[in-house]
Amino acid sequence: MVKRKFILIYGPPASGKLTVARELQKLTGYKLIHNHMSANVASKVFDFGTKEFMKLNNKIQFSLVKEGIKKGDLIFTKAYIHEKHKKFLRKLEKELKKNGFEICFVRLASTKEALLKRVGRSSRKKEGKLTDKRILADSLDKISFEEIPKRKSLIIDNSKVSARKVAQKIRKELRLK
Repeated sequence: MVKRKFILIYGPPASGKLTVARELQKLTGYKLIHNHMSANVASKVFDFGTKEFMKLNNKIQFSLVKEGIKKGDLIFTKAYIHEKHKKFLRKLEKELKKNGFEICFVRLASTKEALLKRVGRSSRKKEGKLTDKRILADSLDKISFEEIPKRKSLIIDNSKVSARKVAQKIRKELRLK
């Protein structure tokens, strides 16, 4: 039996998670659930990044995934921070495995210079994303957006590579349809 795929694309803010995910969606036809679908809702109730915000955001994301997997293969984006998301990840993995999904981790590892260059783009503002270089620089200095521990990830430095080429690489490396 061929397992269905759940592609988790993660990395720091402005690493191109959503842009790459949209390109991968075009190539595969997989459904896409991205971080800001829930973050924008949760931030209407609680201040971004607070404990209450994180709890609501994770709850919304989990519900979206739980319903989304009924439709088939999925792409999911997240700015994974180990200390804040490890419980969420364990719960997510349990649900996906129970439903016969193979989880494929893809980490976008852009340089700090590339992240700071991208953060102010108008496309980010339309999605309600972080657009301030100073806030991003401060976050990158304080928060670890490292590889998810104890999980094998496809790591791609997309600092100088188009989102389309990154999506093509993901498709090839993960043997996606």
